[in-house]
Amino acid sequence: MGANMSTEIAVDKLRGVLDIVRLANAENELDTLLALVPEQACALLEADRAALYLVDKAAGEVYSAFAVGLADKTIRLKLHQGVTGMVAGTGNSILLTDAYADPRFYRGVDEVTGYRTKQILCVPIKNRRGEILGVLELLNKRTGDFTPADEEVLSLLATQMGIAMANAQLYEGLRTSLDRLSRLMKIGAAISSELDLDSLLRTISQTTSHLLQAERSTVFVVDSVKNELWSRVAEGLGNKEIRIPLSAGIAGLVANTGNPVRISDAYQDPRFNPEVDKKTGYQTRSILCIPMRNRRGQVIGVFQVLNKRDGEFTPLDEQLLASLSSQAAVAVENAKLYEEVQRTLVEDLGAEKAARLRDIEPKPLASASIAQVH
Repeated sequence: MGANMSTEIAVDKLRGVLDIVRLANAENELDTLLALVPEQACALLEADRAALYLVDKAAGEVYSAFAVGLADKTIRLKLHQGVTGMVAGTGNSILLTDAYADPRFYRGVDEVTGYRTKQILCVPIKNRRGEILGVLELLNKRTGDFTPADEEVLSLLATQMGIAMANAQLYEGLRTSLDRLSRLMKIGAAISSELDLDSLLRTISQTTSHLLQAERSTVFVVDSVKNELWSRVAEGLGNKEIRIPLSAGIAGLVANTGNPVRISDAYQDPRFNPEVDKKTGYQTRSILCIPMRNRRGQVIGVFQVLNKRDGEFTPLDEQLLASLSSQAAVAVENAKLYEEVQRTLVEDLGAEKAARLRDIEPKPLASASIAQVH
């Protein structure tokens, strides 16, 4: 009887795992997937609470991406801090039946949430290359303690979770790339028809900020006569003309070398000049700067984009801005040519008008004699 019951429980668990795997593999939305598996695992293994943590490699941390039964707070832990951080750092599962009796347990999360952790089952989520993507964690089993069999079930779910996450990220990346390509084509069409230079620079700056999810964007144009970079359009700084030496700052560096610059922490980079921030009160965090070349390969301007809203600028952002800069360079050259033609035309018309005025200028009348009058 006992053996049959254990077999039935095992079969039910296996069915539950297969159901979760099927749901996970059918889900392409990453956010939905991050919620789906912890919820299902919590129910399947009769846990009181569940959480899914993701690894932030740049910060050396793990953070809660989804939690069942916890307040809507993001929890961040250093790698190797507490049970969660240790699993994320080592890639090994941990099962505790008495959390507060184990020195690896970090009580800080309970203190923040007001929850009392008794048992923990924590397993790593890895991709196909064995890289640790995150951690799947269950707290306080409702009936007894977590068992090695529970650990096997959760590890199996975590393995499938890693595969599903990779697929969802691939799908999300593809969708993002297609969306950006579509927007890039629209931007190209918009700027190619604009001949007013100020309007063109304004359109390029605004669309670039939107496209890259950045706070500010400026297009600098090279003035080779004065050896300066100038712009009459800079987001957040009004419509005053800005002129800087061609050798100044990150923009000047890019203009001189023709090489792009991508900085994730401006104040940690010796090439960054903080004086502009001091004058404007703005806080620069991240920078992406790309040269703008004409058909002959000459640098005629520089794109400078500041402070990505959701992290740091990526190689994909750099590629996207480089593609946009090629289209923008053609549009800027056309607008400059149009502006020059207009200025020449005005000057020619002014000279012609002056010449005409000289031609029709009244001449003094000769004195008429009395004989002529009569």
